[in-house]
Amino acid sequence: MSFINGSVSAVRFLIAEEIPEKELIKGLKKFVGTDVVLENHPEAVGWCCLENFLDTDIKSEKVTLDNFYLFGFRIASKNVPAALLRAHCQQAEMIALKERGVERLTRYEKSEIKSDLKEDLLEEQPIEYKSFDCLIDRRSGILYFSGTSKRVIKMFIKHFELTFQHPPQLINMETLSSKSLSVKNFKALKNSSPSWFSPTGSDESGHLPMAEFLGPDFLTWLWFQLESNQRVFFSGRDSIGVLIEDFLVLINQSAGPKDSMENIIKNGVPTVCPEAQASLLSGKKLNQCKMMFAIGEKQWSFRYDSLKVSFTGIKLPNVEAEHYIDAQVERFENIIELTVLHDSIFLEFLKELLDDEWGGIVKKIQKWVKNK
Repeated sequence: MSFINGSVSAVRFLIAEEIPEKELIKGLKKFVGTDVVLENHPEAVGWCCLENFLDTDIKSEKVTLDNFYLFGFRIASKNVPAALLRAHCQQAEMIALKERGVERLTRYEKSEIKSDLKEDLLEEQPIEYKSFDCLIDRRSGILYFSGTSKRVIKMFIKHFELTFQHPPQLINMETLSSKSLSVKNFKALKNSSPSWFSPTGSDESGHLPMAEFLGPDFLTWLWFQLESNQRVFFSGRDSIGVLIEDFLVLINQSAGPKDSMENIIKNGVPTVCPEAQASLLSGKKLNQCKMMFAIGEKQWSFRYDSLKVSFTGIKLPNVEAEHYIDAQVERFENIIELTVLHDSIFLEFLKELLDDEWGGIVKKIQKWVKNK
């Protein structure tokens, strides 16, 4: 899922302080990726060049392009396959039994054999690499990162903080709201609670953190607006075509032990199938789906996770520039434009959520769910 070719995946971070080019190069060079992988530390992380994860020769011409900084985050690891370790342990234990003239080994003896074998076998294993793209838009101070799993994001944040002395702030629904709203409106938003869109039952989720309920509330609201109201959204003067296509993941954040926490609907036309209505009636909200945005002749298709605010499997608009560098810049701008379109739609949701008429909108959504 590379920023320079093919499909793209991305989450975003806010960088607290502007990083001058010299400081960026210095930090990346100091903490480049290494191949030092030990038994107690089976993974080594570090920076590399974006176009080749084996290239750790960080230079300005490899890292800067137009309004962007671009570099890679690399994880080098070694792993002993469980079946291989088990087979070697069995052989070693049989030899130990014969040498010691006993019928069985103690747990401690087996543990010692396993530990020694694992260390020896680890040295023989090839190094495996995973790399993730990093793109900093110097105009906005936003960093785009191609890793979307919690584990990789946690490793990235830790290494970024080690390198530059301040952690990047992952953009979730709370940070996005704070960035989009005035101080007064954000304070009002912090006092809000999850909405209950089902016409039956009542919300039992209690007080959820803003970052946990805003995403599913937003995506369910968007689904209603597109299907019931044929709502048209705008970015500046341009209208945004929005389509919820496939692979619906609905979640119930107040589900009890006997309830299903998640429903995945992907057969037929998921948005209008009976299972979708049944999920909404039970209090579930849309958390993930495959979507398409269009503006003019440009189209983006992607899978969206509202809790993580992540975009995966993005198919970008066709690049028109013929020169390689211009084409790369155009790709980067298309990635950024997708998030701008998303944020403009999310801002419309926030405006309605904070409006005195929100209660009436919730009733309309409940009616839509009932008649779906």
